[in-house]
This record gives sequence, structure tokens and C-alpha cells, in this order.
Amino acid sequence: MLPDKKNQTLTIHNFIELQTKTIGDVKNKLVAEWHKNVADIYQKELSLMKRNKHQALLFFESNATLMSNQLRQLVSDSLVLYKNFFLRFK
Repeated sequence: MLPDKKNQTLTIHNFIELQTKTIGDVKNKLVAEWHKNVADIYQKELSLMKRNKHQALLFFESNATLMSNQLRQLVSDSLVLYKNFFLRFK
């Protein structure tokens, strides 16, 4: 979470602490929720696809693409937010 324009009175130390905490929160959410949900879905799908290896392969390849795109978008959105934040001080 970045400070808004009205609340820009942070020291560098506080800014770094806030960003480190936010990064940890996002990482924990990815591991605790996203990863768990994916694992649950995979378990269900694997039990349904035991006999059809081609369908399972397509499912996992599609999921890998989707998950990669989601992570890429998360990073891209974060970089845009940082860029816009730092441009305010130009």
C-alpha cells in the first residue's frame, strides 16, 4: 500500500517498513489462499481425469498459463502504482 497524496509525510524508514509489510501480506495471501485454492481444484480435477491423460495435460497447461498471467498482471499493476507514486515527487 502506497501513501496517498494527502498522507505523504512518511520517513524513508517508515515507507520501507510499510512496503515490506505489504509485500509480506501479499506473499502470505498468495501462499495461504491462492495456492491452497489451486491445490484443492487440482485434487478434484485429478480424481476426475484419472483415465484421460490428454485432458489432464491440457488442463494443467491451461492452468499454468492462467496462473502465470495472473502473477504477471499482479507485478505489472504493482510497478505502475510505484511509478505513479514516485512521479508525484518529480
